[in-house]
Amino acid sequence: MQFKDVISITGKGGLFQLISARQDGLIVTPLGENKRTFISSRKHMFTPLENIGIYLDSGETIELAEVLLHIADQPSIPHPNASTEELRKFFRQVVEDYDEERVYPSDIKKIIKWQSILADHKVEIKPYDADEEE
Repeated sequence: MQFKDVISITGKGGLFQLISARQDGLIVTPLGENKRTFISSRKHMFTPLENIGIYLDSGETIELAEVLLHIADQPSIPHPNASTEELRKFFRQVVEDYDEERVYPSDIKKIIKWQSILADHKVEIKPYDADEEE
């Protein structure tokens, strides 16, 4: 499975693989399951992980894929329910110049959870630019 096929859905826990799009929603499969589910676009918003960026102090953004690759390189990753200070300290090691005013502890928790889910399901993470070069 490729990183570009993984999406987050508001109101739904975990991550999903995009199977196909319909006019009124998406057909998805929760990662690690074979059960296809229709999710209505009237009730939920869909965000492909490859479109997510992390705000930097400079006003720029860094791709989530790059952040996830940096997290995977860390010798130890804190539990998502660790203290706010511990999460911020860890994230500062991963992304030195992230914007603390725009990246909340809840965002850091979510990113750590996502990294764990993606690693468990052996999703190949590639930054967006790497896909364009192929």
